Amino acid sequence: MSVKRSVAAAECRRDDVALLAHVQAIYRAHNDWLLGWLGKKTQCPELAQDLAQDTFVRVLKKAGRGECSRPRDRDL
Repeated sequence: MSVKRSVAAAECRRDDVALLAHVQAIYRAHNDWLLGWLGKKTQCPELAQDLAQDTFVRVLKKAGRGECSRPRDRDL
């Protein structure tokens, strides 16, 4: 592996770690609120948990593409 390639790989890993830390912070800050909101809307705690998980998976995918915006931007 060339030096250039190893430096680029190290930068990608740092970016991945930073992205993961950012998403973890979003999860910690908003998961309880999201579960509460979904629980009220669905009247089913298990469904609320599934939907919250799906939401954060979507956030991770979008964050990897640089598409994230402020959470709670819109009322659903």
